[in-house]
Amino acid sequence: MATTDPTHNDAAQEIKKNEDKAVDQSDDKRGKAASTERPEKRTWRQARKAKSKTLRCFFGLALRNPEVFAPLQQQLAEVATDEDKLRLSPPENLHITLAFLGALPSSQLDETKVLGASVGSKHSPLELSCRGTGHFKNSIWVGIAEHPGLEALASDFKQAGSLLGMPNDPKPFQAHITVARFAPAARQKFLPIIEKFSQQYWLDFTARKAYLYLSETRQEGPRYSILKSFVLGTEDVEVSAEEKAAEEQADDDGFANPDE
Repeated sequence: MATTDPTHNDAAQEIKKNEDKAVDQSDDKRGKAASTERPEKRTWRQARKAKSKTLRCFFGLALRNPEVFAPLQQQLAEVATDEDKLRLSPPENLHITLAFLGALPSSQLDETKVLGASVGSKHSPLELSCRGTGHFKNSIWVGIAEHPGLEALASDFKQAGSLLGMPNDPKPFQAHITVARFAPAARQKFLPIIEKFSQQYWLDFTARKAYLYLSETRQEGPRYSILKSFVLGTEDVEVSAEEKAAEEQADDDGFANPDE
């Protein structure tokens, strides 16, 4: 019977031990190298899309006659100081909020557009009247006369938000158009002007469409952009060049299909 040399076994075990140690050291080096590698640079569009996983959105009605509020905004500007932090709403921001959606997942944008179109088709165009002024904690608004159709439209858009899983806003619907924002401490200064226009008739207008808006917070103030328009009723309503351009711009900015 053949016998095994103990010295030979010890030498073999030592070689195996050294080989294992070398492998472990090599793995450690590769791990350290991987951990110190810089992450791959993303393009501007990739970074923009990553930020757009949620979009701050709301349903609303647009106002196309901003010049009627010029006397109010002008008088506010005349008495304001830098400390008042008065910010007049630009014409493109004037709107009536129907239902606030909050942080909408970008993956639900297409579904939101479908729901918006469905809600709009069940309602008729609205004859609305802008009257009076009022204020909240840090904003000044123009009022909208009560209208059952407007309240029903807002309720249905709010329900659409619930179907999307958005938080339900507990505040009752109060139709208004925000025309200015200010520092809360400046409210007393602006109250006389607000009171002066409290019974003012501004204009009547017809709302033939509702809109899905994107809300962006910027240093100079909020910016609202149209993502989609929804015709109220079943009649064909021409899409204006301005609305078409706004929707095309939303597509170009990556909001239409932000995950692609």
